[in-house]
Amino acid sequence: MSLLSSSRDTTRWTFEKGASLYERSWIVNHFLGQWDERIMALKPEPPMLDLGCATGRMLGKMIDSGYPEIHGFDLSLNCLKILKSKIPETPLLLGRGFIEDLPYKEGYFSSVLLSGVLHHLEDPQAAFAEIARVLKPSGKLYIAEPLFPIGARQIVNLALDIYPLTGDRRFYTPDGVIKLASGQNLRKKESLIKTISYILILERC
Repeated sequence: MSLLSSSRDTTRWTFEKGASLYERSWIVNHFLGQWDERIMALKPEPPMLDLGCATGRMLGKMIDSGYPEIHGFDLSLNCLKILKSKIPETPLLLGRGFIEDLPYKEGYFSSVLLSGVLHHLEDPQAAFAEIARVLKPSGKLYIAEPLFPIGARQIVNLALDIYPLTGDRRFYTPDGVIKLASGQNLRKKESLIKTISYILILERC
């Protein structure tokens, strides 16, 4: 059992306090930036929703590439403030809150993005249910996550079960994600697996 009452609150506190550090992070701008390029090469269809958009790493690239309708959603007010200061005059539509409670109408989005976000979620099945709700039929969910060796993942997850200090909750294999999402009207479309990361594409049934 976790020693913290809610990893959602822990994650929010972490990103509120560390928003500027996140913005300058080498890991974010280089390692996660590689995920951005791979996802953009897949040409997600608009309208697109970037869940956990943080300070706009991916959104800025999407705007530069000419995407006509992009929505960003994050739990951190400070991250969204940085995002707005970087790209104040854009077609971006921003929202704030938890992924398990999305303020969007049913079947609106063609594409939803979870890049480096899934391992922060306290209730991924509830999040998948909400994502499926806001996706159009045959809409795509793009998930990018680290991929740990099995022993390392088990050790990390055991520690996070006890104390999710930085808001990380659990790391999943692609098969684990597919299993979680299968009961939420989402099915596997494609997977792109590298040595230490993967991109998984799920489709709304």
